[in-house]
Amino acid sequence: MGEGERVVESCMQYYAEDTVKDLCKAEQAVIFGARLVAVEAAVCLVGKPYDLNISYFLVSGTGENPTEVLGKPVISLEQAREILPRNVLIIIAVMEKHLESIVENLHQSGFSNLLPLTFESDLWSDIRGNYFMEYCQKNQKEYWKLEEVLERQIKEPEMRGEDKELGEEAKGQTKKADPRDEDKEFGEESGKQTGELKLIDKDKGFEEETENQTKEEKIRGKEKELGEGTKGQQKKPKSNGRNEKFGKETGQPTGGNSALAGKNRNQGVCIYTAKCHVDRELKEDLHRYSWEIPIQVGAALTGERICEVRDNIGDHISEKNREYCELTALYWIWKNTSSQYAGLCHYRRHFELNEVLLDQLCKSEVDVAVTIPILNFPSVKEVYRQDHVKQDWEIMMEAIRILQPKYQKAAEEVEKGIYYYGYNMFFARKEIVDDYCRWLFPILAYCERHCEKKEDPYQNRYIGFLAERLLTIYLKGHEGKYKMVHVRKHFVER
Repeated sequence: MGEGERVVESCMQYYAEDTVKDLCKAEQAVIFGARLVAVEAAVCLVGKPYDLNISYFLVSGTGENPTEVLGKPVISLEQAREILPRNVLIIIAVMEKHLESIVENLHQSGFSNLLPLTFESDLWSDIRGNYFMEYCQKNQKEYWKLEEVLERQIKEPEMRGEDKELGEEAKGQTKKADPRDEDKEFGEESGKQTGELKLIDKDKGFEEETENQTKEEKIRGKEKELGEGTKGQQKKPKSNGRNEKFGKETGQPTGGNSALAGKNRNQGVCIYTAKCHVDRELKEDLHRYSWEIPIQVGAALTGERICEVRDNIGDHISEKNREYCELTALYWIWKNTSSQYAGLCHYRRHFELNEVLLDQLCKSEVDVAVTIPILNFPSVKEVYRQDHVKQDWEIMMEAIRILQPKYQKAAEEVEKGIYYYGYNMFFARKEIVDDYCRWLFPILAYCERHCEKKEDPYQNRYIGFLAERLLTIYLKGHEGKYKMVHVRKHFVER
């Protein structure tokens, strides 16, 4: 089977197929919303596989909303009562926090055929995934699902490197994917370098704060941009000693605690779940995710302890959590673990996995697993500039030009493109995680130094927001080198 045929085949297996069929049956639909989520939903639904006829965009009141979206009129709920049949399909494409009140208002107006499609919902993720598969097919790009790759491996063991459909070259892929190998395109052997150190030294912006530091301090992230001043926070607590033991083979906590001792703990897969002491209570029991290890982020900023594993033990940047968000956990994973595969998810966002798939992961050719991407129209750069501080984007691009110029082309492609891999959620071979972190954190340190501090707590999470786009840039720079697969994300209600 040729390369093009293989891509086509993978794109035909849609997510949420029952919903796909139901939506395809609808003669017309109305989208509630006129902002980012509504626009993105409309773009996805009017194309394959749905080909949905969207007649209106509906809002509570026209107010500051546009008069039309994608050439379709925007009408108020009051107008809708006069012109729309009560059984019309209304797709609610909004942020989660608005959903409850909107549903109530629609019910009061007599509309009952409602399909919630909030930004974080699993269904919206599936619809994005279907659109992105079609996008990949159209642009002759590969799109592989983790379950697709691993289930084939289970059914046909010889496919672990020999089956032509998965690529005859996959035999040597683990070695090929090792970022420490010589990369012809980027012209360097990253494993022989101290990574960020040589690049940071070239950056004049770091001059005053780095010239008197030793290489060892830089490697261990002790420069001011990556968390100097934390020595006093590194002592292990005497209260429980829960972080004292880390398995040499897996790099994760050992011992008798059942919450940390899932079936996959000895299989070299460590996916850490970022949790914070201010997280709200959830409706689901998260202990069912046996492949996850909870890690408390921002532990240096509070005396409250909610997890046995915390990001303020060992080499860490825990005190930067307000800006770095879940990346303080990623930094901790980089510096303090050594599993075959390592990764990160969130207390409300989890990879949809199962024990059988994970049992096969360490035997597979998979290098990197990411979530279904977030779509941005008209481009990733423009949406970022709309939602966040414009100057921060330019400083990030400047950092890439100075510190990682060989990724500049990839960065430009991502900023002009329509997707990025959100939430800083991924898992990968540990050597790839390490390479990514060596690449990522100096760029973020540059941004932290040059971007203005924000008074708004949400916007002050800018380091985490930029990193979402940087993950995509890094993967774009390694396109064709890593075996990358996609995993569905489950969003937990609260």
